Amino acid sequence: MEYIYVTTGKQRTSSAIDYEAVIYKLVKNCLFSLIGGLNGPNLGLKSLGDYTYQLKKYTDGYLADITRYADSGGYSIIKGNVEPKDIDLFIDSYMSFFEYDQRHYDYIFSLDIPFSLKYSKLNTKEHIYEFNKKSMVKQLEVISRHNHLKQKVFFVWQFKMSSLYEIWRCLVDELNLNRIIKNRAIGGMVSLRKLTKIKFSPFTAITYRCLLDYLMEYDDDKCFKLHFLGINLREDRFHIIFLEKLFKKYMPDCTIIFTYDSIAYVDQVWHTKDLSIFDFSDDNELSLYPGVGQLPSELINKVYQDSNVVEFINAEINRRNSNQNLIDSSSFAPLNIYSNLKLDCFFEYIIDRYELIEVFYRSNSTTVIAATFRSIMKELSAKYPDVFVPNLIKNILENLEYTAIYHNWFIKTRNPQTLEYHIEKYIKCIGCNDILV
Repeated sequence: MEYIYVTTGKQRTSSAIDYEAVIYKLVKNCLFSLIGGLNGPNLGLKSLGDYTYQLKKYTDGYLADITRYADSGGYSIIKGNVEPKDIDLFIDSYMSFFEYDQRHYDYIFSLDIPFSLKYSKLNTKEHIYEFNKKSMVKQLEVISRHNHLKQKVFFVWQFKMSSLYEIWRCLVDELNLNRIIKNRAIGGMVSLRKLTKIKFSPFTAITYRCLLDYLMEYDDDKCFKLHFLGINLREDRFHIIFLEKLFKKYMPDCTIIFTYDSIAYVDQVWHTKDLSIFDFSDDNELSLYPGVGQLPSELINKVYQDSNVVEFINAEINRRNSNQNLIDSSSFAPLNIYSNLKLDCFFEYIIDRYELIEVFYRSNSTTVIAATFRSIMKELSAKYPDVFVPNLIKNILENLEYTAIYHNWFIKTRNPQTLEYHIEKYIKCIGCNDILV
């Protein structure tokens, strides 16, 4: 599993630190949104062109060796920053970027419009279907002119309400998308837990649907790419890693690439008085530092590297220890990114070390799976109490209960109708209010 850093597309600097340059020594992917050029009263090709020019300066300065993901900026439609009368223009402008600014991205997400938080008149099945069909048809038209672009598109699935899932399912079938789309993404998960109060990871069912779609139109390149939009919770990341390794077990001859993005790792440093920082060594030792003031100099040097930057960060740490304001609230963002990347590495290690995929794969009943994993989690809780806290364990076990349903389906039948039945039940378990009429 790979983390994709969410950038504003602007240089994030203080008098001493170029944070983007520091971060790009830790990660090799970034996601930028076109929202800056596709909202506001002057929406159109000029506003997008101005934003693209700014983006060009950024990419020329930073991203020579970085894989770039472009997001549609469609969230501005959801928020209501785009008036209904301008949605067609929004779609056309985005497709213009898709076709004529290919040099600015390596991958790009489809423009999905699930609903509007402001303009309730848009929230009908008919309107949402028509807008999304128009978006995909135009994207397919561009692909027909530039066939290589189909390798760059991630088709975004919406699923959290039955009406949305039905619309997306119809579009996939009607437009024969599985014969064209190579990569898939799962959207609509930001704030979903706040809306529904669920604890389990909401993406298990649709992940298996994406797998089936891939297998139904098996690609000669034998590469299954799936991106999870807006993920940061530990139980979600653990589960994505688990599913990625499970799918590799299903298809040993296929390359499986799961990615996720999160802006939370940067946001957290602005809202958290002090940060707990994880490190995971090459000899598989996990370390937890309860605050930046406890960090060893070796770790600070490893993250920030440049001696002038390290000197500035040490001064910031002294200010934090003295309860003074930081000069720059973003000072510790690279540390928090590093910490979460190391926690992801630790989860990978745990799944392999305890052979969780093998245990899951060879168990012939959900009862056996539950009992075996409870025993393993009890051991992990005793050994790593700062990570495997009761809530995390509970959520991991609940995720595995749901996964067992789809795993058994995959191993035994792979019947599409049976999967649809299970997905509908799963969406009901998510319990999101269906606002489309």
